[in-house]
Amino acid sequence: MLAGCSLGTNPPPALDVAQPPDVYRLAGKIQGTFKNAKLTGNPLVSRPRRAPVTAFGDWIVCLRGDGEDTRVYALIISADDIVDYRLALMIDECASESFAPLPAAPLTK
Repeated sequence: MLAGCSLGTNPPPALDVAQPPDVYRLAGKIQGTFKNAKLTGNPLVSRPRRAPVTAFGDWIVCLRGDGEDTRVYALIISADDIVDYRLALMIDECASESFAPLPAAPLTK
């Protein structure tokens, strides 16, 4: 006879899910990362989506240029700040993303 233990029928509590970052508000920082990475052309970004568990942030935005350079970077975002960036890995799934022009950075006073 097989026996097992159960945690009951209650589902585990949901993890605290941060709100997706606002790419418009991050545009200046994304532009800075684009320049630091020395990408060519104009910056193109994907939509924000949940980062894999192995990332050191909550969200990922994929970044590439519209020039000859084919490199794609994954921007790791936490609390509306870019905390890290790296060449995109397979786990980042940037190859399956669609890209749009980076919105103009908001004016600061």
